Amino acid sequence: MDENYEPNALDREFDSFFHNVSCFVVTGFPYEDRCEFVLNATNCIAGTNFVPYMRIMSCEFNCKNKFEELVFISILLLFCVELLIFLGVVVNQYYSPALKMLSRMCHMNEHLAGITFLAIGNSTPDMFSDLSAIDDKEPVVANTLALALFVTIFTGGLICYMSPFKMNQHATVRDLLFFILGVSMLEYFVNADGRVKMTECILMFCVYFIYFIVNFVDVFLLRATLRSLKRKIKELKHQPDTPELREKLDKLRNKYNYYAEDAHFEIIERPEDWFFNSQSTNKSRLTFITRQTGARHRHSVDVDGTRNVFYNPTVPKNHRICRDFLDAINPIDAYNWSKASLIIRIYYIAKAPVTIICVLYIPLVDYELDKHGWSKLLNCMQIFLNPAITLIVGQAFIFRDKTTLWYNRIFETYYYGLYSCSLTVPIAIVVFLHSRTNVPPKYHWLFTIMNLSGSMCLIFETASEISVIMGVIGSILEIPPDFMGVAVSPVANGISDLIANVAMAMQGYERMAYAACIGSPFFNVLLSHAVLFSAMNIKGIPAHEKTVNGIYGENSYIFLNFALFATLLWVCLLNFQARRSVGLFSMVLYLLFLFFAVFINMGIIHSYSNDPVIYDTFDSGSI
Repeated sequence: MDENYEPNALDREFDSFFHNVSCFVVTGFPYEDRCEFVLNATNCIAGTNFVPYMRIMSCEFNCKNKFEELVFISILLLFCVELLIFLGVVVNQYYSPALKMLSRMCHMNEHLAGITFLAIGNSTPDMFSDLSAIDDKEPVVANTLALALFVTIFTGGLICYMSPFKMNQHATVRDLLFFILGVSMLEYFVNADGRVKMTECILMFCVYFIYFIVNFVDVFLLRATLRSLKRKIKELKHQPDTPELREKLDKLRNKYNYYAEDAHFEIIERPEDWFFNSQSTNKSRLTFITRQTGARHRHSVDVDGTRNVFYNPTVPKNHRICRDFLDAINPIDAYNWSKASLIIRIYYIAKAPVTIICVLYIPLVDYELDKHGWSKLLNCMQIFLNPAITLIVGQAFIFRDKTTLWYNRIFETYYYGLYSCSLTVPIAIVVFLHSRTNVPPKYHWLFTIMNLSGSMCLIFETASEISVIMGVIGSILEIPPDFMGVAVSPVANGISDLIANVAMAMQGYERMAYAACIGSPFFNVLLSHAVLFSAMNIKGIPAHEKTVNGIYGENSYIFLNFALFATLLWVCLLNFQARRSVGLFSMVLYLLFLFFAVFINMGIIHSYSNDPVIYDTFDSGSI
């Protein structure tokens, strides 16, 4: 080659090929060349969450034909099932008790707790995920609207079907109207001129915070009304007894009882018919039960009673400390195992490894359990284990180089965990010397901080892993990315919302769960997009049409609006009584959206998006 040759743009593009190419294009390479490609492509590492699936498929498994790829997909699907069990354990046993305790401490009602702690906790990971992929050319709005459709319509419908309940009337209508306003604002800002200005982002911020303030003011006014009614009832009791007075008192008491249902957050006893009714002595089979409206009564938990149930000041402070520790880390109860059927035992075996991980990493604070879940030796270990693991793994994930797998950085980040131990180990020693085994200390509620942080980390990473697996399966099966974004990714990304909301509903907090089904996507539609487009404006990144809307964007917008108006219609017609029939209606409506997406992908029908206009080259009007 001539020494004076100067590389042109095409040469430079080849030089940066492995830094810019998507890892999923490997499916277009011959099987014998795939391993070399994934070892060199930066995206095959940067796009990895926990496990480098494309590298395993191409190098370790060394798939040579389509059949071996299908076997690999089957293994990935089995791993997804294990991750779903992981999500269920974290949400049901750790995350939901902490949310209930935090809501009670903050003096919220169910609806306010649903749109704040539960909704924001479910949505914040999605916001950070969108920010991390700010440079990617993806239909962000279309995907978010599809996710909102899944969470609001399918998950909300599943809650109505599994546990029918009486809705909070005014709050439900207000939230639906705010949601319709937010979706319409976003769609208008996106389609007005192809970009979202900073002033429009500020307006979206303002609308969301107005929604937030209105809900807080509503609870304040509700409690003020209750105090006023209580004073009126007390005053009327001192007046001479007459038929008119009794009628007036009955009206005031009914009004007071109606408002009192939504005034406070109380921790209730968990119903026994929760997902797997495997602890029943009468039957040891897998059951999945839905409830009739009013089929169970809400019984408040005696918090002081569950805390002091084993308290005995005469026994030593470390009485049964080792036995309590072994009982806490035991993943399979021997009695339940002896009574269980084969399917339940398979479930127990699949659940065992994730249970051990959760037990060692997340402190349990549950007012419904004896001693509130306190295990002295285990909780003292978690004081230094939880922060150390979070810092080590978090540093390896967040600050890793795009060409390095996260576990290769553990040897560079372990000292962050050692630094934290210099502070947490003395605290653990002090707690160990001060506390007793048979009763939790008064500061046991502080463990909720580690509970929430640990639970949210595991939920986010597990849901992200499921999303990555779905992306890998889609690339292997050669499914178009835009179709994956509205049909598969919303389900993968929304599975954590579904499990968390359904778990809360089946534990007796249907209003909180349904409020989160509206509050979580409303957070994504307004606040997450306001943050995303603000960052794009600051960085000077243009909001390209494909990045903003995509082929399925109009479909998602129209179906979401139709679903929200339909929900607003049936809640008013049925007097805010969530029934199984409307649950089925909502889920079928979401399936109809999926059918539309499938038919559009197959070319059977046309989407609502506009076709690009193609002008004749020699037409003077094209200039």
